[in-house]
Amino acid sequence: MDSNLPSYSAQSQGPPSPIYAYEYFLENKGKTWLKLNVKNLRSTSKSSVPVFFDNEVVTGSVEVSLDKPEGIKSIAITLIGGTTAVGQEEALFLERRQQLWPEPSQINGPLQGQHSWPFSIAIPNDVPLAARYGGKPGETYRLPPTFSERASPAYIDYKLMVSVKRGVFRSDSTLVQTIAFLPRTRGDAPTSVRQKAYESGQPLPGPDIDPDGWKDLAPLTLKGILFGSKEVEIHSRLWLARPLSYAQGTPIHLFLDLSSNDAQALDIACGYGAVRIFLIRSVVVGSGATDASKTRSDNTFKTSVGRAVVWYTGESGPRSPSASTTIPSRRLQGEIDVKQSIKPNFDFPTLSVKYEIVFLPYHATGFVPVTHKDQPLQSEPVNIVTTYPEGYASPKSYAPPGYEIPMEGNYNNVMGFLENGNQRFLGHHHAMG
Repeated sequence: MDSNLPSYSAQSQGPPSPIYAYEYFLENKGKTWLKLNVKNLRSTSKSSVPVFFDNEVVTGSVEVSLDKPEGIKSIAITLIGGTTAVGQEEALFLERRQQLWPEPSQINGPLQGQHSWPFSIAIPNDVPLAARYGGKPGETYRLPPTFSERASPAYIDYKLMVSVKRGVFRSDSTLVQTIAFLPRTRGDAPTSVRQKAYESGQPLPGPDIDPDGWKDLAPLTLKGILFGSKEVEIHSRLWLARPLSYAQGTPIHLFLDLSSNDAQALDIACGYGAVRIFLIRSVVVGSGATDASKTRSDNTFKTSVGRAVVWYTGESGPRSPSASTTIPSRRLQGEIDVKQSIKPNFDFPTLSVKYEIVFLPYHATGFVPVTHKDQPLQSEPVNIVTTYPEGYASPKSYAPPGYEIPMEGNYNNVMGFLENGNQRFLGHHHAMG
């Protein structure tokens, strides 16, 4: 997220935020003649852009100061939303115009002196979209958030534009200012068992105690060569905290059961940095944004936005998939920190953001998996939301003191997600304002 945008934590309950009055202007010969005033409750400082949430109204005023009569035909303000893919023109999906002068009862004529007109533009929740931009007849789409990141393949911008129209042979004037739109999404409630643990500070109940609270990814077996000579099998079972919607600024809890007939292989797989579980973000542009059948390597851009830190909790006691006898086993507990700054999931016909948990083969000295070391073993789609369910204790971190996230490495390159021409976008920088 851009540094001049506040995080979604601005939604938290507390004392009323101060009302910031943002001022933007045009000058002529060093004197301000057109001014846009924007009122805002959400911004954290006047150095940031005005920020608005869903179901809010953009309010303010437009002022002119004219020393001599001007042949102005009209003055209007428009709320504009649009997407821009690198190398393409902006595709507008929102235009809400309010004419300020002349009013219906007035006759436009020369304008002189100082004038001020208030404006009020409601931000819609949903908008239709033209077919040329991927919209379908009769359907509306939830308004997407501002998305303006360095090196992004596409952007979503919102702005206010004041238009001053003049007569024939006179140039028009426009004053344009970026704003940010951040719609809120709320996660689902956890199980009562886990909620009690959050409230009391007790250990996190695992799948054995709280089976409804965990998503069981199918057990899998990874074959490999240990120290260049011995064939081994490592059996794994990954559990993700349910529901699979996680709020910004909270951890994604997980458990990982491992077992193997070879105790040495098991110890290596449980070593520091060997477990590789990532939170991966996909930015999909163009026709594949809402149509999975049209998702391709050249319109999907994947990035690691978090990696699990894991720690040993004890014997898990699983059995070999092909035997009835107990084999050496371990249970690891872990979590992925969902940073406050990352964008939530959203789907829009021109641009979408999606997330998944990806489990890669163990990476440890002396162990070589038979599959490619960067070929995902499992993946599970998840939702990142802006707000944890109201009335529930927020998830807490259970990581022991001193535990650090292993170096992620250049995940995006080893997975090949920036290959096939996608790197051409890396030199592009888009600045708001």
